[in-house]
Amino acid sequence: MGAESWRGHIGLRALKRVLPLIVLMVGLLVSGCVDTRDIPSSIDLESSIREYNRLLIEGFAQLDMGVLEPIATQDQAEREFAYMTALGEGRMRLEATLVDIEFGTSNSGESTATVETRETWGYRRLSIDTGELIAEEIAVEYHLQYTLIPVNGRWVVANIESLDESDLLPSSGE
Repeated sequence: MGAESWRGHIGLRALKRVLPLIVLMVGLLVSGCVDTRDIPSSIDLESSIREYNRLLIEGFAQLDMGVLEPIATQDQAEREFAYMTALGEGRMRLEATLVDIEFGTSNSGESTATVETRETWGYRRLSIDTGELIAEEIAVEYHLQYTLIPVNGRWVVANIESLDESDLLPSSGE
């Protein structure tokens, strides 16, 4: 019985020394279980905005804003759809060209990001019925702020707002 008591005493002492290490390791394992792969990096912001604009151009060309689904929230895609529908009611479709984009200030967190851009666009409004050119705008400049949110491991566009109302008009002399 004395030998059993001695072995139990050694086990208790060893447990007291090892217990803090066990607690530390369990804490590290639990904290390591947060899957950061679902939180996109800020590096992805610019590529998401570029992809959004590429798909926006495609959506206007195809008269289908459903193409924005992988890169925009449903609300944002519906705003673009409303604009496309208004053009369609006037029997027009839009050919858009992104001439230039400059990225400015960006701020990101885990649940939202904002990015300012200066963009230059060209537009051609064409008759749906005849394909005839109705109007053309060259070098339309915008100062915009994109709001993006992470969805399934990538940034998607949730909102776009103009930072300067005068940006909604074509440049003078164009």
